[in-house]
Amino acid sequence: NTALNPFPLMLFACGADKTFAQKVAEKMGLKLEEIVTKDFSDSDFLIHQKDTIRDRNLFVICQPRKGEMKYRDLMECFAFVYSLRQGSPKSWITIVIPYLPFSRQDKPSNLREPILAQLIPILLQAAGANQIVVTKLHNPASRTVYPLIKMEDVDTTDIMIKYIRDNNPDLSNIMLAAPDVGATKSVRVVAEALGVPIVIVDKRRDAKLANKSDVMEIIGDPSGYDVILLDDIADTGGTLRKGAEALREKGAKKIHGMFTHSVLSGNAIENLKEARFESIVLTNSCPINEEGIKILPNCEILDLSKYIGQIIANLHNGDSVESLWQENGKAKVT
Repeated sequence: NTALNPFPLMLFACGADKTFAQKVAEKMGLKLEEIVTKDFSDSDFLIHQKDTIRDRNLFVICQPRKGEMKYRDLMECFAFVYSLRQGSPKSWITIVIPYLPFSRQDKPSNLREPILAQLIPILLQAAGANQIVVTKLHNPASRTVYPLIKMEDVDTTDIMIKYIRDNNPDLSNIMLAAPDVGATKSVRVVAEALGVPIVIVDKRRDAKLANKSDVMEIIGDPSGYDVILLDDIADTGGTLRKGAEALREKGAKKIHGMFTHSVLSGNAIENLKEARFESIVLTNSCPINEEGIKILPNCEILDLSKYIGQIIANLHNGDSVESLWQENGKAKVT
């Protein structure tokens, strides 16, 4: 119920792709507020709200496009937040970015590398934002190291657990696979909730080469099991393809893929197709290329818009956010 807060909620969408934001608005029974934009010939632009925002609770959904165009969308977001802050110095501004760009750059591999995972939160804070909502940070600990801006890291674990339960009435032959040693902890949480075993794909990555990795071995025995490879990000798909191949060589019967963030850059679609997954499950935390994923076998998109809508409503009304995904290990949102 979005009427409990005496300060009215206003919902905006930044960036060129407003598909996800529109779904959230529909699920909440709201409309997206109008934004005025003006482009100049030198690629500068002007952006601001159309109506008064004084004493309003402001939420801005930004789902940056993929590739280089994400920088235009992010710059629009920074500029729009700045406009909101100038328009109403006392309003509370929350930015919803389901997949936070640069979130994987959360630790340096040498002393000269910056921790770019902090960059967007710092810029949003400087522009005037009070709070950021993201889904499934690559490193959950990252949300505690940002500057003064508050961050809500929305957990999607229970959504995955519910999906696996609903689609596998008999879990006796199911095994989960962690795509690397670092993902073991999060995969184990899902495995323990389901009561199934796990294996680990042990890989080595050359820190000097982005998006390059070599699968070394499988820790555990997947032979005879239907294996679900569970990861937070599907980027180029090269590591996932190699992981699926290694699991198959070790005797896994069927291999399924479940990935929260469908970044899908470069040759990702081809790599996922060559991985020969029995099925692939993604969420729409990133913009979805409907045409591109058509070539993937049995690919299903889990819609997070209702989930995000309830997060926004709870934040607006001062209700618990974590309660939406922490109820005896069962998701409250479907």
